[in-house]
Amino acid sequence: MTFGCFKDREPIVTAGNPFSRFGRRLALLVICLSFGGCAIQQQSRQASFDGAYVGGDYQQAAKLASGYGGNNTAKGESGSLLWSLQQATALQNAGDYAGSIRQFDATEAWFKRFDLEADYQQWLNQVGAVLSNDAALDYRGTVYDAIMVNTYKALDFLALGNDDDARVELNRARDRQRRAGDFFAKEIQAEQSALYDKENSTENVDVGGAVLRAQQLVANQDNYLDAWRLYPDFINPFATWLDGLFLMTVGPAPGDLNQAADALKATAGMVPKNAVVRQDHDWAEQLASGTLSRSQLPDTVWVLFENGLGPVKRQVQVGLPIVIGDRHGYTAWAGFAYPKLVYRRKAAQALRVSLGADDWQDTTVLSNMDAVVSTEFAKRLPGVVTRAVISSITKAVLEYQLSRKAGPLAGLLGFAYQVTTLGADTRIWSSLPKSIELAKLERNGANRLQLSWSGGPPTTVQLPASHFVLVWVRLPEAAAKPAITVIPLGSH
Repeated sequence: MTFGCFKDREPIVTAGNPFSRFGRRLALLVICLSFGGCAIQQQSRQASFDGAYVGGDYQQAAKLASGYGGNNTAKGESGSLLWSLQQATALQNAGDYAGSIRQFDATEAWFKRFDLEADYQQWLNQVGAVLSNDAALDYRGTVYDAIMVNTYKALDFLALGNDDDARVELNRARDRQRRAGDFFAKEIQAEQSALYDKENSTENVDVGGAVLRAQQLVANQDNYLDAWRLYPDFINPFATWLDGLFLMTVGPAPGDLNQAADALKATAGMVPKNAVVRQDHDWAEQLASGTLSRSQLPDTVWVLFENGLGPVKRQVQVGLPIVIGDRHGYTAWAGFAYPKLVYRRKAAQALRVSLGADDWQDTTVLSNMDAVVSTEFAKRLPGVVTRAVISSITKAVLEYQLSRKAGPLAGLLGFAYQVTTLGADTRIWSSLPKSIELAKLERNGANRLQLSWSGGPPTTVQLPASHFVLVWVRLPEAAAKPAITVIPLGSH
């Protein structure tokens, strides 16, 4: 919650105000100083974690996340879904794949708890958000969070040589993508039920009109989201491609090659300009039809590159005039806040890869994670704005009623409640990449891979003696230490 805006802020109530403007602003200052600490602490913790992570000090980032979330790394216990997500990715980059799996397992316990909540509990959560704000509730994660958890766990298991559990996680990621629409519809239904009840219980205010004005205002300010609709709702090409690659190169079961062809066909449809995905799909189709066998495929290296960091959220505050339709014709300002996505830069234009001195090629985009995040964010934003507006109106009406029926001091308490609970939920899994990119090379007997970015000196990676190899590179910032994992496929 940002309270530094009091300097130029008008009083929230503009008629019948028993206090002077100076008195109101003085009260606001006292309130901000008293209650702003939690928001400042959250911002400070996020900045500390991001600083360590961007700097490539992944062990320190994991330690910070563990402390902030109250997590027990050794036991895989989690006190916070968000900080377990952050800790798991930091451990992954630090090479502690087993520790990463434990924390990702802990996040799945959170997702399961939220998935199994009864309708009345979801209704109570929505009512609670109206009475306070979204940031006061547990961080529940997103659909793309859950899909990335299973996909990342699959990579962790592959890095540990555990193909069986990697397959389980890829199956779960596939199932999450399949069920995402139904899950989201259930969530929206619970939201609408709670908001409908609250809207109809707010007397003497045109809540529907206020919500409509707010939605139009936000839509005009946030039309940038329309440009990010690149993929189907709740589908991540990265998860689908990795599933197809695994089934094509590792999957031993009957029907695996047919499933691989289906997955890679779907991925090629989402990223039609990616030549690597098109060739992978062609290979899978030939393998599935029996016109080609795995042993006939060349020794191949796939390079998976996580480039930069994905978006973060920033708070936007808006003033909205409302009329309380009693005999006094009272006008109030119902300020509300909502989150806005802020996009961060790439670590490099692309990762340059080579198996020989003159054989350089650039990675190309497999999954634009900015688009994945933005697509779901855009679907959720109308509900977020509706909750924020109804919450603000409820508090403005409460302040008005307290002031009229119980006197100025009670009105001031209502005003304090309104101000201290004005805020947007800006929590987000900030260690996800900006984009996930792909390159593919035939080895031709080479045992070393060269990596280069941003004009810097090449980094050499030793390749194992394996028919198929996946080299997974994470680079949050150009100057950061890259995290590199070399995974033999089908050699375990």
